[in-house]
Amino acid sequence: WGGTVNGAKLALHEDFTSKLYADLSVDFAKYSKVTNQKDNAFSTILWGGYEVVKGLTLSGGFEYDRNAFFNKDIRGSFMVSYVFDHSI
Repeated sequence: WGGTVNGAKLALHEDFTSKLYADLSVDFAKYSKVTNQKDNAFSTILWGGYEVVKGLTLSGGFEYDRNAFFNKDIRGSFMVSYVFDHSI
């Protein structure tokens, strides 16, 4: 539709040990649409994980958003991932 968006994003990753990590992301945007709608959008994500055994990582995180559609949106999620380590 058209308009302008200006913003900034900060992302941090920290490996506390070889098995424990954390990610933090903060995103801010200010926009102005051709429909004369002006607003700000803000998002924060915090995620962490631990490698239980080689290749198997358990992770969890939370997200907080605020924008024109949601005054307050809070979400949480968990993830189990496995990386197959093989050679041919």
